[in-house]
Amino acid sequence: MWHWLGRLKQANGGFQVCEGGEEDVRGAYCALVALSLLNLPVELPPTAPARRAGLTAFGDGLGPYLSRCQTYEGGISDAPGKEAHGAYSFCAIACLCLLDAPHRSMKKYLDLEALIRWLSSRQYAPEGGFAGRTNKLVDGCYSHWIGGCWPLVQAAINGPMTSEATELAGAVGNLYSKEGLARYILCCCQGESGGLRDKPSKYGNDLLEWAYITNRRMQTPGFLPYMLQSRRNQCARALPLLQSPCARWTVQLLILLGISSRPKHAYPSVC
Repeated sequence: MWHWLGRLKQANGGFQVCEGGEEDVRGAYCALVALSLLNLPVELPPTAPARRAGLTAFGDGLGPYLSRCQTYEGGISDAPGKEAHGAYSFCAIACLCLLDAPHRSMKKYLDLEALIRWLSSRQYAPEGGFAGRTNKLVDGCYSHWIGGCWPLVQAAINGPMTSEATELAGAVGNLYSKEGLARYILCCCQGESGGLRDKPSKYGNDLLEWAYITNRRMQTPGFLPYMLQSRRNQCARALPLLQSPCARWTVQLLILLGISSRPKHAYPSVC
């Protein structure tokens, strides 16, 4: 694995997604995740082609490469000169957070103010969901891709924090509307037969959409209490959909994983 990843490392700092394949931020993100999870050496193998360009480590040149992928809009594209996209933005931001602490790497290589402006513009009203690109419709899968960017950006803004400061920051608020996103997912993304979809106009349910949307919900504290609160909530009309097998399974999974506790006033039919 180490030698194979070394062959994917490019002289300009980026990575290919496979040998002879395209070069973009997806390859960089996957490579850094593999190196981290497998605890592989950060130095390039002796036979890595990128060594001929003077690179000695997997992270060499990667920060400047990702910086060149940030567009005039503020978002990040798959490669320099392309259109900003939510999924590629997440891959690039996550790469920087694996390279170094977010408050150092993101501020060093990205225009953080422009990135925040672009990410903020991806949440639409009145839907509350995220769109992946400028002038595109909201899509449930970007609950993960765009939603996943925000905790990393928040970490870059806050910097190193003590446990007390972390608790205080969590009580202050968020950089995006979690309530709006929850409304979109519960009212628009659930199909009548269970499962999740990207938007109401889609007839079928998509396992990929289900995985992306559920993953974002798992990472959002307080989602269950919001989902199960008073019937006066604006999503009260969506309660029949919440009673689907898929919804019940998701709620039970969240509780079993300890990501959310069972609310005091939960609806028995859901939990």
